[in-house]
Amino acid sequence: MLDFLSVRETDILPAVKITKENINEVADWVNGALKGDTVIIFDEKYDSTYKAQIGDWIIRDGYGDFNVCEDKYFDEAYEITDKDYREDN
Repeated sequence: MLDFLSVRETDILPAVKITKENINEVADWVNGALKGDTVIIFDEKYDSTYKAQIGDWIIRDGYGDFNVCEDKYFDEAYEITDKDYREDN
């Protein structure tokens, strides 16, 4: 039987919660498109399309891929730090 360890990812990742006020900037950040109150994210790497709506979080992982996380799951999966994200991290 395997003995698994619990680990926490240590990368500081950029994340933003989509609001009515920033939805245009978020769409630009992910190189996506807007359809009403929905940001459409095109993922050429995996030949997929993702949708994010107001209230959802967008997180860019260490590989540059964008991930959508519903607000109700964000606190379970991520911890907001007091460190500012910088592009040179």
